[in-house]
Amino acid sequence: TMNMSRTILLDAVANSNRTNSLEWNAYEGWNGSVTAYNIHRSVDGVYAYLTTVPPTQLTYTDSIQEIIIGEGNFCYIIEAVEGISPPIGAPDPVSFQELSRSNEACARQHPNVFTPNAFMPEGVNNIFKPVTVYVDANSYLFQVYNRWGERIFETTDPNEGWNGSAKGKPQPQGAYVYYVQFVSSKGEEYTKSGSVTLLR
Repeated sequence: TMNMSRTILLDAVANSNRTNSLEWNAYEGWNGSVTAYNIHRSVDGVYAYLTTVPPTQLTYTDSIQEIIIGEGNFCYIIEAVEGISPPIGAPDPVSFQELSRSNEACARQHPNVFTPNAFMPEGVNNIFKPVTVYVDANSYLFQVYNRWGERIFETTDPNEGWNGSAKGKPQPQGAYVYYVQFVSSKGEEYTKSGSVTLLR
């Protein structure tokens, strides 16, 4: 008799709410049954065990809210775990467990830029800085302009923000225009501009 098997085909999709959706088909073709699926995830190329799900589960939503460093490249492998009943008198039942791996499926998260709409230099939120996720730091530019269109702040450091001053002088309360530009891990250029209110 031929023992037909069907390997696991895994699909991964990056969602805008900073989750990745995984979906795969059931593995078939062992003498025993699948007892679980192990999920492994890599972040920018480094693999680690993520979780184990029951054999009836063929989808998984991975929340990556906490992972804000790196370039946003997430890859996954699913491993089917087969449980075989060991022959009578076998010393070590663990050696009868087999694994079958899926293809590698990757989901690339798009960069995100979060910008507050107001800040108070003398308050708690005293620096105006875009919060960037999955951005190439080597291509970053952040500028602030006053209402006359004069550039009063500029940096290429994603960790540096504007403190509400220009040439050492505190700027008046009011609206200012910001501009952010960077390149994503995919090599795509992103720009974002808007206004922020300086409160005193």
